[in-house]
Amino acid sequence: MKMNRKNKSFSENLKMLYEILTDIKGIRNIDELTYLTVIIRVIIKKVLKQDPLPAYLASRDFLVRVKSRERSMIYCPAKTDALPHIMPYFERKTWKIMKSIIKRGDVFIDVGAYIGTYSIAIAHKVGRDGIVISLEPSPMYYILCKNIKINGLENCIALKKAAWSKSTHLELYYNP
Repeated sequence: MKMNRKNKSFSENLKMLYEILTDIKGIRNIDELTYLTVIIRVIIKKVLKQDPLPAYLASRDFLVRVKSRERSMIYCPAKTDALPHIMPYFERKTWKIMKSIIKRGDVFIDVGAYIGTYSIAIAHKVGRDGIVISLEPSPMYYILCKNIKINGLENCIALKKAAWSKSTHLELYYNP
């Protein structure tokens, strides 16, 4: 039986929803409720094509465990776009490549680490013999540090620095 384009799209959306609901779990009940509330808003926005606020904005901070990111715990602050970065579909091809080449004992430099989605998962993967250096110049640096601490990672070093091709002064544009 051939799958037409509409059925394939529905099937892909259903698979994505399943991944979202099974990959990420709130650490506490209130975290799970906050996360699910945001997901419901995303679904409503997709179906009804309306929402007064961006769907990724949670009204409160929450903490989740992400299976597909080496079972990392990630703190997502309220009113930020942190949530899309931890979704199982976020940069899926990049994650697949990373998981295939990163191994125990490696050194990894995360330029523009943001909240640490890559840094945290890869620090777990490289283990105590490896090291992760995370660069984040924005105010989200403090969230990155919090996520490193929550995960108990001693092999992950966060630096409030930017990277550029030469030594110079640049303006950082940040939209909270």
